Amino acid sequence: MKETIRDIFLMGVGAASLTRKKAENTVRALVKKGILDNKQSGEIINRMMREKAKIQERLKKEGTAEVRKTRKKISKDINSLTRNLAKKRIKL
Repeated sequence: MKETIRDIFLMGVGAASLTRKKAENTVRALVKKGILDNKQSGEIINRMMREKAKIQERLKKEGTAEVRKTRKKISKDINSLTRNLAKKRIKL
C-alpha cells in the first residue's frame, strides 16, 4: 500500500515537472531538426499542457482515493485493537 501511494506521488511529480518552458524547449529542438514546423509547434505545446493537466487530475483523484482507502483501513484496525484491549481489560 505504501508503494502504491509512493508511486502515485512520484508520477505526479514527474508530470508536474513538465513545465511549459521544457515543452517549448523540446518542441523547439524538434523544429530545429526539421521534424516539426513552426506552425505545428504551438498546437503541440498546447496539447502537451492539456495532457499534462489531465494526467495530474487523474493522479490527484487516484491518490485521494488511495489515501481514503488507507485511512479507512487504519480506522478499522484501530477500532479492532481498541475492542481487543477492552476485552482483555474485562478479563483482568
